[in-house]
Amino acid sequence: SLYGHDTVSIKNSKILNNSADDGLNIKRAKISLNNNYFYGNFSDQVDLDICVGTVSNNQFINNIDPDQQANGSSLDNNGDGLDLSGSKVLILENTFDGFADKGVSVGEKTDIIIIGNTFTNNKSAITIKDGSNAYLKSNIYDSNVINIQSYRKKNYFKYPYVYNINEKHVTGKLEASLGSQYLGLEEDVEIDLDTDIVNLLNELKDFKWYELED
Repeated sequence: SLYGHDTVSIKNSKILNNSADDGLNIKRAKISLNNNYFYGNFSDQVDLDICVGTVSNNQFINNIDPDQQANGSSLDNNGDGLDLSGSKVLILENTFDGFADKGVSVGEKTDIIIIGNTFTNNKSAITIKDGSNAYLKSNIYDSNVINIQSYRKKNYFKYPYVYNINEKHVTGKLEASLGSQYLGLEEDVEIDLDTDIVNLLNELKDFKWYELED
């Protein structure tokens, strides 16, 4: 647990098989998580609260070692791969595999850009809640129960917005509550990943979006 640091950078590391809630929890920091392996932690693999930065080229795996399982260890069926609250984050080219709840949970006024990730065998690949905004581009979805889910959980937040830049989804893999917004663009756009995440979010917001059928 890393709270109140100015900057947190973790790379080329393994955080796995922890039994006390989250594998990694960061609060109020500029973050960079790159090329890490998050595996078999009891609840959420990574929990980010009020953070700004990038999560790239990581593996988030919901599993547990056979030796631990033999000793009575188990995983929380409500655990997520990556849980975000009040944050602004670029999620780039990660893998999320086998989560009984959510691969990525986007909540409490989080603004997020999700590009080039692979979501496999999750109950929900990406869930957007409670006044959050999610921009989706070029992600791969395979054998998830739901690919994109959006709803308002807490009534004091507004409904979430999902901005689909170039992804194709079958209706049965989308689940949006009444009031949630699902928007798209007329054509694909290039995104400059070297741009500061806050400026990039502002640029994306200014594009001309239209409502998609869910």
